[in-house]
Amino acid sequence: MRRYCLVGIKGIGKTTIIKKILKEIPNIDYLIGSQILRQLVGPRFDNFDYFPKEEKQKYREKAIEYMIKRQNETQKDILVDGHTTLYNPISNETENVFTELDCKFFTDLILYEVNALTVLERRKSDSIKKRSLDLSIIKKELSFERENSDNIAKKYGMQLHYLNEDFHNNLNIELIKILKGEKM
Repeated sequence: MRRYCLVGIKGIGKTTIIKKILKEIPNIDYLIGSQILRQLVGPRFDNFDYFPKEEKQKYREKAIEYMIKRQNETQKDILVDGHTTLYNPISNETENVFTELDCKFFTDLILYEVNALTVLERRKSDSIKKRSLDLSIIKKELSFERENSDNIAKKYGMQLHYLNEDFHNNLNIELIKILKGEKM
């Protein structure tokens, strides 16, 4: 069974694109990494960015355990909406958040990328969520997510797929092709 992680920085539109294709991928169990963490952490989740590194790691490991159990129960491929990196507002740096367990759990990374101005506009339109609106930080986030995804895929032998604005109006079709194992 396949275990896909659609990665990209916060506010890039991962959830939006997945929701558009859900009916066309009934063989895929769709999960949102942050929702799993929210369930595990409880009311303290809003402060997750400020948790000590070890505590974050513990919860991320529990999330992997949850996904393994769920896949064993459903016997379906999994698609997780997630990140390999996240911007840390305390350190003002983008950090790797993909654990060793993540790297061993997922079989495929799907890197979703758009230009920094598009991300900025999407973040501005969703003011409820706390995300940086600094264009230079967004550019750093995009660059580090790509670099980190490339490194993880190479190191752990994962299949790395690219989904970006070059596909224009065919993003949905391209994502479905990836999830159905069709050549692009």
